[in-house]
Amino acid sequence: ITGPLDWSNLVLDISSVCLQEARCSSSAKFVGTDFECETSFKHTKFNGEASFNHAKFEDSVSFEKASFEQHVTFLMTEFQLDSTFDHVRYSKRVSFERAKFRGRASFYTSKFIGTAIFMRSKFENHVNFRSVEFRGDSSFEGATFKDESFFVHAEFRGTALFNEAEKAEFEESADFRSVKFAGDANLSGVNLDASQFDNADLTDVSFAGTKLRDANFESALLSRATLFDADLRGAKINGAVLGDIRIDDETIFLGDPSNDSDTSPHTLSAIRSR
Repeated sequence: ITGPLDWSNLVLDISSVCLQEARCSSSAKFVGTDFECETSFKHTKFNGEASFNHAKFEDSVSFEKASFEQHVTFLMTEFQLDSTFDHVRYSKRVSFERAKFRGRASFYTSKFIGTAIFMRSKFENHVNFRSVEFRGDSSFEGATFKDESFFVHAEFRGTALFNEAEKAEFEESADFRSVKFAGDANLSGVNLDASQFDNADLTDVSFAGTKLRDANFESALLSRATLFDADLRGAKINGAVLGDIRIDDETIFLGDPSNDSDTSPHTLSAIRSR
């Protein structure tokens, strides 16, 4: 496809849409497009900017092994069934801001070279970010994870925000096993009870005010992590490296994790007051 591709505001009510292995040399627009059938962009290469803003995928869609060489946006895009973004390469900024994933979503081993935006995205089903590389900054501020989320072996090289302007909501436990945060990471104030962080590199990560009850930090690297006002009752820290962690009078390590009381007799300030 040599010229600009514009399928905006179309209703594609056919048996299937297949643009597998297509090469879009210029811009591609699917703004407001309603895909009412199974759709495939497998191995498709987008050389120009691409926009799927306000599009709706009524059936399953796959972008497996696609590549985006310029900016791509999925602003307020709706994925009604399963969506697959496995092995995708995003060379520039990509935004899934306020996108809705009602089926399973998978980004397995994808590479985000530029900034990755998932602000206020909603994942209503299982989501898979296993072995994903975030080489630039990433934002999950205000994102909602209603089911299990997997970040196993993911690598965040830039700034990773789960709470800056607005905190992410995890309604089920999250799996961050063997994740690596190489840049600044903010998970402050987020509810991560019963989540998995074993063998993770959490150096310099901020967990200020974070709920981490029954979380697993076994063999994790927590050097210089900030745990001010964090609740770690029931957390497993066997083999974890805790060098120079930052705690304060309100950090909780002991006590019954099932007790939702806002006060605990096991904070440093409570112990000192006895």
